[in-house]
Amino acid sequence: MQLFNRVDTRWQGLRNALAGIFCASLGSMDDQRTTSPADMFSPEGSLPSWRNDTSHTLRHATLPSEHVCTENLTPFLKLLPCKSLSGIAALLNPHKLFETNFHGMGIHVKWDEERGINVRLTFQMVSDPLRVSSINRGSFQSFRAKNHTEILMRDMCNFIDWSFGSLFNRKIQRSCPVASTSHVSVTLPPGSLYKMSPGPSSAAESQATYITENCELLSDLKYAMSGLT
Repeated sequence: MQLFNRVDTRWQGLRNALAGIFCASLGSMDDQRTTSPADMFSPEGSLPSWRNDTSHTLRHATLPSEHVCTENLTPFLKLLPCKSLSGIAALLNPHKLFETNFHGMGIHVKWDEERGINVRLTFQMVSDPLRVSSINRGSFQSFRAKNHTEILMRDMCNFIDWSFGSLFNRKIQRSCPVASTSHVSVTLPPGSLYKMSPGPSSAAESQATYITENCELLSDLKYAMSGLT
């Protein structure tokens, strides 16, 4: 019982600390929202050795009513080496991110006995570029109805499905000077006519890669694809 009391005390301290860092209501993940799985969610990395061979205890909690919003993104960006001033993080425009169909944030921390603490920050979003650029899509559809299909396919690349400007209303102006590597990957549609401007740094069968060290190349990536209805 004494062990669980110590674990619960540290768990409460961790919740409150994360709540303060990310301006979220994580402190409300009380005992009714917390479980101790025995076989799920195996920890990654190394586990420290406690004195007296004390075993580790897992805590897992959910807070489905807590929505991610702008006030959570601000402290999230402050954890990045270059904030949102340069590199890929410059695209994280809260007004665009939080109007997408889906968005989420994550922080992953693990401890490695040889390398120390590793922190990985993630932001996910699912956007509908055709909804964002519905005005352009309408003008394109009227163009297709009045012209021959052969002309349509030749001039298709004048129509932009999406770009960094339309998705984020921002561009990558410069790379993050402390980043050892930084790139953008685009999954290519199989069997479709498409065009990307500028061209990628490298391309495989189903994926194109842009190296953001060349920011003139990637200032505003534009992508167009045929076969829209």
